[in-house]
Amino acid sequence: EAEFDELVGSVERFAYVDAEGGRHVFTAAVEQALSDLALPDGIAVLDEGHPRDLPALVERTLALTLGEQAATEVIQIGAANNLRKFLEKDFFTKWHLRWYRKRPIYWPLQSAKRGYGFVLFHEKVEKYTLYVLLRDYLDHKLNGLRLQIEDLAALAASQTGSSRRQTERQLDKARQLLDEVNTFAQAIDRIAKGGYQPETNWIDDGVILRLAPLWELIPIWKAEPKKYWERLEGGDYD
Repeated sequence: EAEFDELVGSVERFAYVDAEGGRHVFTAAVEQALSDLALPDGIAVLDEGHPRDLPALVERTLALTLGEQAATEVIQIGAANNLRKFLEKDFFTKWHLRWYRKRPIYWPLQSAKRGYGFVLFHEKVEKYTLYVLLRDYLDHKLNGLRLQIEDLAALAASQTGSSRRQTERQLDKARQLLDEVNTFAQAIDRIAKGGYQPETNWIDDGVILRLAPLWELIPIWKAEPKKYWERLEGGDYD
């Protein structure tokens, strides 16, 4: 017991000790809250307001594990006080890709201007994943944008002056995002129907070959996966 205390710390350092002697860093309530935030299918979305919005999930996790004040400080220092922008690009280009030597375990699939996207945990990606993205996420996003555009158009028609101009700017922005997300959805649909069926056991092919067919869906990091896609097309791999 003394040796174990020396390795992991004394009992007093932990939130609680369970009936089997297990030492827990967090309280049972925090453990449950963290468990509730987990995404068993490995699909997070970059879409503010969505229940699976990655920045919101990360912010909540930091608050649970560090406390509200410390979480705010981490975001201020580590993400320049903009966690969403950090997770959309810099986390991957400046950190994650380097840590994993260009074989990322998290895949950032995004629309061309990064107005919408997903982050996938690579071990959970399988032959139906792209269809899940289309059915459970993109269809809803596109329908929501169309309804938003209808509402904004109706509102603009009833307004005048500066209020109308402001609504028209919102309308134009929504239309641009609709076009962007629709193009993104079409690309995913084409790749899915083209036969993207990665092996269930990802170790068989490795990270980069499973990612390669999706290269055009990764605007922040196309070069490496595209290079391997061209090698796949050329017959360098099975």
